Amino acid sequence: MNRTIIQTINVNFPLKDLNISPLSMAKYLYRKGIFSHLVIQKLIYFAFLEGLKGNLLFFNERFQAWKHGPVLRSVFESIANCSNLDEMFTDIPELKNKKIINILETTYQTYRS
Repeated sequence: MNRTIIQTINVNFPLKDLNISPLSMAKYLYRKGIFSHLVIQKLIYFAFLEGLKGNLLFFNERFQAWKHGPVLRSVFESIANCSNLDEMFTDIPELKNKKIINILETTYQTYRS
């Protein structure tokens, strides 16, 4: 029997829209040594949820429910259609928002193994 666990997140509206590029988040994780597209997607998702808990909306793109977990189409297409991720990420802006970096780093530390 499969069990589904649903976690409720209390969010106060309005959310602070930070308009962060999901690819900037992917770049941060890639630079930390995460090379798996699947792991990058999941870590972005978990960080996104943490942001919602703090009333922060990182970006407006919606996650899609795929077989192996939540996926951002923009991140998937950019990574899947690229033969050299080092070159691709060179053109992606660095994260500058300290709150996002802290949340992403905490998420990375929590789930990296």
